[in-house]
Amino acid sequence: MTNQSINLISQSGLIVDISATHAIENAAVRDPGVFDGLRNYRKRQEKESVEHHFSSPDTTVLNFGFGKTACPGRFFASVMLKILFTKLVTEYEFKFLPGAKRPKNILVHEFLFPYPWDRMLIRKKEGTCPF
Repeated sequence: MTNQSINLISQSGLIVDISATHAIENAAVRDPGVFDGLRNYRKRQEKESVEHHFSSPDTTVLNFGFGKTACPGRFFASVMLKILFTKLVTEYEFKFLPGAKRPKNILVHEFLFPYPWDRMLIRKKEGTCPF
């Protein structure tokens, strides 16, 4: 794992640099380096609670902030993201160009992105909803 860091800026302007590698190695989840798309779903099933939702603020998942500064629009944003991804997965086909492989990753602060300048083939599936 590469040396990654997270910069936190306090209200007084103090910048605190936290190693993301250290945070991942001491994470609150089992096997943080292994992708598990159902990790939070399983946590909800075990505890049968309202915790571990995409929009739930937590000290270990800071997607929408935490505490009194948590994003007030996180519920709306999470629903819109679910609608967007549902439409993309059910109504479009994605394919790499012939001979192309998965784009390499780019790390920007603690965020991981695929290389945005690689091209893909995308087409709307036949017989799907027109809007």
